[in-house]
Amino acid sequence: MALGRLPLLRRHIKRCLNLGLAPDRVVEVFIQLTFYVGVPSEESAPRITKKVFEERGIQFMPTGDYDHQPDYTKALRQERKGLRRAYRIYIRSRHRPPNCCRDATVGIRIPLGGVYSHPVLDSKSWAICALAAMTVQSRPDRQIRVRIEGALRVGITPTEIVETLMQVMLYGGYAATNTMMQIAGSVFTENGIALEAGG
Repeated sequence: MALGRLPLLRRHIKRCLNLGLAPDRVVEVFIQLTFYVGVPSEESAPRITKKVFEERGIQFMPTGDYDHQPDYTKALRQERKGLRRAYRIYIRSRHRPPNCCRDATVGIRIPLGGVYSHPVLDSKSWAICALAAMTVQSRPDRQIRVRIEGALRVGITPTEIVETLMQVMLYGGYAATNTMMQIAGSVFTENGIALEAGG
């Protein structure tokens, strides 16, 4: 999804289902990655998913968690809930720009909070998806550092972070993964973390 390779995405959706991933979790991965991959990819992925579900006879009906009706009161509640979750994971990072959330416009904060308030994925799954997408896209150093610190904050071990980066090497290439590994090593050092032998 992060690379816009839609025929390959179809194959991976099928693999997720074969491994027993629930349909709502497949859909939620795409929703959570909206702010990393952009709307065109985010709109295409659910269309492909819908076709795969139909081929397999899977009946999927979005719950109220996916209901983004223009109810301003509900939108504000979701914004607060989602931004609290984002703050716990990412905003406290030493690498984030100062006042980045406070200064964001309502037009950005409401959809951001709405997406981050979804309960379908736990914080660890959310952080791993973000790391994978950002690795294959070779995102800027500071953004990646914030996500690595966030992953550590929600309980993902340094070894699991390195493994995540290794798993996406075949998609983003060696150079992008190697850069991410160096950044991750730097973040681990800053936080006084040493990788286990062989990790």
